[in-house]
Amino acid sequence: QTLEILKLVVFEKKGRIKIIQLTKKGREIAEAIENIQRLIR
Repeated sequence: QTLEILKLVVFEKKGRIKIIQLTKKGREIAEAIENIQRLIR
């Protein structure tokens, strides 16, 4: 829920299945975290 409030993910319900997708902002943050992880190694 916090991630949804921060506009990082969107939830979509299809029947009994709940699909979680990253928003554009969420993808950008995920890429930034991956870049930081690469720098640390």
